[in-house]
Amino acid sequence: MNRLFLVIAAFPMLCGAQPLPDTSGLALYKQAYNYLKGANAAYEPDKAVSLFAMSAAKGNGQAMNALGDIYVSGNVVRSDVSAAIAWYKRAYAAGYYKALSSLGKLYREGTLVPQDFELAASYYHQGAEHGDHSCKNWLAYSYYKGFGVEQDYTKAYALYQELADSGDANAMYFLGKCYRNGYGINPDVILAREWLIKAAARGQNQAIHELRVEPQPDNRYINNPGLQSEVQKMQAHSDNLTTADCNDLGGMYHGYAIYYDFSHRYVVEISPLTLSIDKSTDGSYIGKWKENDSLECPVKASYGANMLAFDSSCRYTRQNHYSNRNPEPYRFDNTSLALKFKGDSMYLTGEMHFYSINRREPSEPVSVFLSKSINAGIATTRASIIVTPNPAVSQVRATITTTATRRITLEIVDNSGKLLIQTGIQQLPAGTYTYSFDLEDFAAGSYFLKLGGENKIQTKQFIKL
Repeated sequence: MNRLFLVIAAFPMLCGAQPLPDTSGLALYKQAYNYLKGANAAYEPDKAVSLFAMSAAKGNGQAMNALGDIYVSGNVVRSDVSAAIAWYKRAYAAGYYKALSSLGKLYREGTLVPQDFELAASYYHQGAEHGDHSCKNWLAYSYYKGFGVEQDYTKAYALYQELADSGDANAMYFLGKCYRNGYGINPDVILAREWLIKAAARGQNQAIHELRVEPQPDNRYINNPGLQSEVQKMQAHSDNLTTADCNDLGGMYHGYAIYYDFSHRYVVEISPLTLSIDKSTDGSYIGKWKENDSLECPVKASYGANMLAFDSSCRYTRQNHYSNRNPEPYRFDNTSLALKFKGDSMYLTGEMHFYSINRREPSEPVSVFLSKSINAGIATTRASIIVTPNPAVSQVRATITTTATRRITLEIVDNSGKLLIQTGIQQLPAGTYTYSFDLEDFAAGSYFLKLGGENKIQTKQFIKL
């Protein structure tokens, strides 16, 4: 009977008839994909959607995920995020775990739904538990930067190591960064380069870029315990300030923006910072934010409850610390600074929050320390001082501008007030003058350059790397 059955089954072929088409869920999915991409067939998106639906009806999770993508893009049918989410969840229920990556992406990017890093990370975590590589990559990235989960380089490193061992180029790149920076593992420059080379060989563009122009750790600028200690002293100084109210915060503030890595443990960059603001008739403040004497942006802020809150419409463009590529636009995101006092000085201090518009994610943590003398207007009408470069490596310059003949002295002191360098009293006619000081024998840390004369003193803090 088995032989007879085979002959009967083969009879249509023996007579020259065509075999019946394969209408399984997978076959329908492949047909739909070809119509959607125009591969081996004409580009017919409507037919593709119909075939994806037929495949999904047969339980094909990949087709369900494709329908979710179609509703997200809005290129074939009208964009419908609710329908997309429903299809992604059906795909996950059908055992297609990459749909969890699709759901995570939806909430991570926040273009069609409110951005929710915590929900995105939860989907990535579920997908990673099911072994999905895409979810593991994004979960590792979430741990690396602390998006939606507690920041943890150790967990990020473990996931990237597992993925890199399986041949994942993106994981190889981040594993190289972990070894280069000592993130989640002891630093190892040899292994760092090996993994970056492996990633580059697989076409990973960031690895190619960093091998060419960024061979050093991200925290190379400030990578010594002494300077880390100096930053902690600044923070401790801020903690000892007194909170008080003020009718007008207007004026010029000087200080630093201190950039950390995403763990908020290691300082990666210190930028000299000035903030000039004036009070408007409506009670708001407008002015200019300026870093490193080059990066400038207009700002708008409001004041209340001893806090200066920056408007989220404020934008600025700066070089991303983690890339030497083109400068990127950022916005001030839920950012405010506390107003405090000590002696005859006003301070604006706190944690700044910037948001990368291109990357659609928060930037690394930034601490801001700004101060101005309450009598700054009196002290600076006759002379002013600018200190460059700041931070300094081997030499620092003091540029003095005076509007009238003035007797001045210049001093450099350390944090304890110990006098390290002093010039004699000099009579300067109106004009601009530059003085240079050698710092080769100075330890890394913060110092103060004082301009004195006519019973008034101006002080500028600078960092020695």
